[in-house]
Amino acid sequence: MKILALDIGKYDTMCCLYDSTSQQAVFCTTDTTVGSLRKIFVKKYAQADLVVMEACGTAGWITDLCAELKLRTLVCSTNEEAWKWTNVNRKTDRDDALKLAKMAAMDSLKSVHVPSPDQRRLRLLVKYRKSLDQRITRTKNVIRAVFVNQGITIAKGFAAWTQADSR
Repeated sequence: MKILALDIGKYDTMCCLYDSTSQQAVFCTTDTTVGSLRKIFVKKYAQADLVVMEACGTAGWITDLCAELKLRTLVCSTNEEAWKWTNVNRKTDRDDALKLAKMAAMDSLKSVHVPSPDQRRLRLLVKYRKSLDQRITRTKNVIRAVFVNQGITIAKGFAAWTQADSR
């Protein structure tokens, strides 16, 4: 089985094509962009039987790209005991990609669910709304603190922000 393991970075991705039969690995680095990864999947490593990557924000669109190209994918959780790096002297992107490929070959990776593109977009909107709500709350708390520090009392709760003071 030929496994293409991706150690995904913000700007660069380390690719490791690992042949589980011969235990040989070939490495390359590419940009973490749709165009660059498409070239890797189509031209350079089209013979891969499985594309494996760690769960991260980028894994969503990479999984979508693999699905479009009819490549089997495995997005794995890195919270498992096997991912503890306490006994490792050296940690590089190459080492991470090779470890990912070898663990996939041994079938010792725990997969995670990758939501659909629509679900990911909805979650992003919900997350953004929550951050806006938190900013509003922080701003209100700062305004309240300014009034308290000046000895001025304002209405409690919702009324402080909706009703004009009649004083």
